[in-house]
Amino acid sequence: MSRLDKIPEAVRDLKTDGEAAFMQALLEIEPDEDIMSCEYCEYYRVKADRFGRKCRIDYCPCLKERIPYGAAGYIDFLIDICHECKEMCFVKRALRTIDRKTYSVSQFLNRFHRPAFEAVRKEFDTKNPTLMATLYLLTAKENLWKQVRPHAQKNKVNFSKISLSDCSAPEYTLFCIAKDMYEGTSHYSLDDLADPAIASNKLFSIICNAFVIRKFGVGAIYI
Repeated sequence: MSRLDKIPEAVRDLKTDGEAAFMQALLEIEPDEDIMSCEYCEYYRVKADRFGRKCRIDYCPCLKERIPYGAAGYIDFLIDICHECKEMCFVKRALRTIDRKTYSVSQFLNRFHRPAFEAVRKEFDTKNPTLMATLYLLTAKENLWKQVRPHAQKNKVNFSKISLSDCSAPEYTLFCIAKDMYEGTSHYSLDDLADPAIASNKLFSIICNAFVIRKFGVGAIYI
């Protein structure tokens, strides 16, 4: 079945009355998940690339339209972020994490992270992607979250009142990136994060998840 076969016959008949009327009728049709499939896109190709994508271009220009219908996935989100990024060291490392040969995305850093973040989702505004990305990073380590928790209230994180003590290097990295996201500071550049000495592979994956949350919303990492 082609895409045109899915269009109601009454709408198809409008094409004889003029292109404008036909296009307006198309806009009024509620899309479904099947219609939003990549196979109906002009950039679709049969052979998948190394990321499992069947697309002839580097990123999806229809990504926002596909998301509400569940027709987009984590790889699409991360590739979209890489497309906008100018720091090539970060891009190369991010793309390596989703190479089909080594593809493994960790939703959470450890056993503490998931329940801590799920509790946060019940209390804080999940429609604020920057806040969710910030809290996602801050809940990744138990010691870090214990020190931050008293200063995260009423959909805000008061970084000015947080004074970390006895924190590990990964905890400090998570804290600084969270603050950079939330307040626009610049403790780390994206190329800094590409350095394995600063972020291990698993920590880097969690950081990438936070960028995905900030742009596409908290639901993106659960797809």
